[in-house]
Amino acid sequence: MANTTFNVWDQARNTARIRMSAQIVLEQQARPARQLSTMVATTDDKIVMERMHVAAAGIAPFKAIGATPVIYAPRFKFEESAIELIQISEMYPIDERKYRLTQSGDPKIAERAGLDIQLAARNMALRNENRSDLMVMTAILTGALTIGFEDELDQGLTISYDYTGTHFVNASDWNVPGSATPLTDIRATQQLLADDAGDYGLHIWMNSETWEDLIWSDQAKALLTGTDRAQNIPQRADVNARLLEGERIQWHVTSAGWRSEGSYVRGRTALNKWIPDNKVIMTTADPFEGEPLVEMFDGMVLVRTGFDTRTLRQGNQTYARIDDSDTLYNVNTSTRMPRINRPECIAIMDVGP
Repeated sequence: MANTTFNVWDQARNTARIRMSAQIVLEQQARPARQLSTMVATTDDKIVMERMHVAAAGIAPFKAIGATPVIYAPRFKFEESAIELIQISEMYPIDERKYRLTQSGDPKIAERAGLDIQLAARNMALRNENRSDLMVMTAILTGALTIGFEDELDQGLTISYDYTGTHFVNASDWNVPGSATPLTDIRATQQLLADDAGDYGLHIWMNSETWEDLIWSDQAKALLTGTDRAQNIPQRADVNARLLEGERIQWHVTSAGWRSEGSYVRGRTALNKWIPDNKVIMTTADPFEGEPLVEMFDGMVLVRTGFDTRTLRQGNQTYARIDDSDTLYNVNTSTRMPRINRPECIAIMDVGP
């Protein structure tokens, strides 16, 4: 009897099996995109957002006893925006000989061949999630997202997230300890967000190298008394004490990233960091006034469940398909798009050359 452990047509099991993938430790760290954005499941391919702004309440007027009260007319402003989801998809041809081995009566042969097929599927699923996260990080770091189609090189679109130009802050060079002023830069950016959004910058994101530049700066060390430390190395509490709303500040320091296609190098030099060197992301509280700052919409994927049947499934899906030449493929697809709801609550600091 043929071994059916690796039934490539069992689409639901395919997706469940490919959740794991061989990654280096830094690739397995928490992804900033998943913390900076909220994943939102949707059945629509076009998302429409309506927002109503109510003008500030102000103060009520005085009135003489017995007089008629003044009429109060609240002011409202309505905004509507729409964003369309896009598919991230690729497929891997399953060699006919390898497929035959998965149907071998020898369980060991079937298992080995099936693992080879699953490894390629796992890599595709990881590549899909990497692309999703890169979309989020690019949108946050640049205020725009340019999408080009691999199958139509002359086609594509650019999405602008309406950042104000002042929210791209050119700060001092933190790589030069003697002249760097990171605490002054951060306070100024906190104040910028308070001016535009109504609350100070509280979440500060950077990679490990940028954090090292901050604490090794002369400005950060000069604020220590010199007698309260065996070594003149500022701690986070020391930094917080010099910032606005220091007790509310949260630091997010990470060197997580992803490796480029085809790299066998497992060291840090092969890593593309989600937050590049010399970049700092600052946000207000998130959610802000009950609304997440960034959302990643996760749509439906049409999956073949039989020779002549298909069904819609939520999220990143791996499934099998066959073309007119009887070539069998593993396909990985998701339907996604990030949306920045509150650009006024985000600032990007450039702290190096």
